[in-house]
Amino acid sequence: MAALLVPLLPVLIFLAYRPGLSGSFLLDDAAGNLDRLAALGAIGSPADLFRFVVSGFAGPSGRPLALASFLLDDQAWPSEPEPFLFRNVLFHALTGVLLFALTQQLLRALGREAAQAAGGAILATSLWALHPLWASTVLYVVQRMAILSALFVLGGLALYVRGRRVAADGSPRRGVLLMALGTGPCLGLAVLSKENGILLPLLALVLEGTVLRAVPAPPAVRIARRLLLGLPLAALAAYVTLTFDHILEGYRLREFAPHERLLSEARALADYLRKLLLPAASWTGVYFDQFAVSRGLFDPPTTLPAVAFILAVAAIGWRVRRRAPLAAAAILFFFAGHAVESTIWPLELYFEHRNYLPAALLFLPIADALVSAKALRAPVRITIALILVMMVGGLAHLRAALWGEPMLAAQIWAVRAPGSIRAQEGAVIAWIRAGQPELAVEHVRWAQEQLPTRADLWIWELAIRCGEGLPIENIDRAVRAVREAEYFRLVAVAQLEGLAAVRGMAGCRTLGAQDMLRIADAFLDSPALTLPAARQRVLFVKARTLFELGDRTSGRNAVREAIELHPTLEATMAAVSLLASQGCFPTAWAMLERAYRGLPELERNASPRERIYIEGRDFRGELDRIRRQLGEDLKTGRSCDAPRPSATQPEDGISGS
Repeated sequence: MAALLVPLLPVLIFLAYRPGLSGSFLLDDAAGNLDRLAALGAIGSPADLFRFVVSGFAGPSGRPLALASFLLDDQAWPSEPEPFLFRNVLFHALTGVLLFALTQQLLRALGREAAQAAGGAILATSLWALHPLWASTVLYVVQRMAILSALFVLGGLALYVRGRRVAADGSPRRGVLLMALGTGPCLGLAVLSKENGILLPLLALVLEGTVLRAVPAPPAVRIARRLLLGLPLAALAAYVTLTFDHILEGYRLREFAPHERLLSEARALADYLRKLLLPAASWTGVYFDQFAVSRGLFDPPTTLPAVAFILAVAAIGWRVRRRAPLAAAAILFFFAGHAVESTIWPLELYFEHRNYLPAALLFLPIADALVSAKALRAPVRITIALILVMMVGGLAHLRAALWGEPMLAAQIWAVRAPGSIRAQEGAVIAWIRAGQPELAVEHVRWAQEQLPTRADLWIWELAIRCGEGLPIENIDRAVRAVREAEYFRLVAVAQLEGLAAVRGMAGCRTLGAQDMLRIADAFLDSPALTLPAARQRVLFVKARTLFELGDRTSGRNAVREAIELHPTLEATMAAVSLLASQGCFPTAWAMLERAYRGLPELERNASPRERIYIEGRDFRGELDRIRRQLGEDLKTGRSCDAPRPSATQPEDGISGS
């Protein structure tokens, strides 16, 4: 009977999330993901399709499968969010169906009767699929990556558990085949959606140590288990070992150290469990950049209790793996599912979507206990189950309704998270889109009071005033805020670039070139701006401003310094274009020749994915085009500040004055 309710689950999921389909794109939906459609142009050929799919840089794999799925919704950019959100809901519903298949298999492996297993599985799946916490996954377009990865992991685990049971029933060859399908193709598809799909073998190992302990394992299964689970886990361990220095290098972009991240994640995990086990229609949205870093066990004071709590829960899960395998599976599955995003990798500290896969089994012990509670009559058990499902579904519906009102959501999220710079930026953008620049500035001023040390807010105020034709104020305060900043997010540099762009397009006369130069110099003088790529971007802003002021020699020197800091092909081509636009043809020619000489080595040392990216961007063709144009420009004899040298012996554009 309960199994007949499975087709109803997608309907309930759609009804719960339907109000959120009128939502908007958020955070990194566009940046570096969907906006690649615009960079590549409309997808009009198989070559275009291939270039888009392999162009991702969201993680080591590029997440090509997730990127390909976006083409089901649109093939160009900009686009409308609704088809993307609708597809997310569909994938979430399919993930729920696969979770039902897995949980039913697990309960059958524990000896539950078919009807009892189906009842426990449908209840556990409903409590998971309708949980309000997933609004920030399902209604956040780019988190399709997390959804698809979980979909393939859960599908793979369902096949694996089914294979274990089939082998135990006397068909070891067929069982091993199912296990291989679950941990082979499904593992690959999961990783190509998002990197934490690599945890599939570890999650299968959790099930082996808990629920599947009672399932007999013939010799063929024991051999297959070592290969199918051991080899991927050994490969993961080798990868971490070989890239550990690179992992630590990523902390240069963060305001916390590795040990501080681990301490902070204890608090994050404790808060995740609170939200999962005590569901609510949270109004915090998707912004968690205000989550405090744990500098020590007592800073903040909740760190030590959180560490103790997490260690205790994990220890309980380990201790009861024989006596209470289902509870142990739920606990250990949760922690194993967080092994990538909540450990040593230098990611941001807190996001709700990180629980999407780890929490998959969290409600299974509760559901099984209710369905198995013989002390309660069947109508009572059914009533309690319906109340629980209606409660989480109703809360999900309420949260989705807010997500479906982007303007209202932006204001509520900003007020509920006053320490989140991203929440404040979201509210300001909403006011600008609504045609209310004065209110946008007013909100920025309020945010400056909440976050007085955030230099980017002062730059953003100038950009809004400049772009909307409002009087320019607080230039001196902005310069001081930049100089005194203790830490820069890259968004601060993006704000500076945005200010320069708005000033150029809007003809903002009240913000002069000298003011822009003061602000750029304040960035460069700040000891907090240490990342070479970030300093390079500021130097480009400074160079353009110097050219505007007519100081072509200083502008050329700023461009040279920028390239010496971070000599990438893209930066070099941008520098060549900038220098050529100012008539600095010999310097541009020298930079171009250096880039041309370095291209073969770059192509040789590139990984297969990087090589595809280089070919997709057609760097060689672009260099050839620029070279031909510069050859013509050199004939004019123009230079920044010196007579033109011969085209065969250009002036040194990399070193010298």
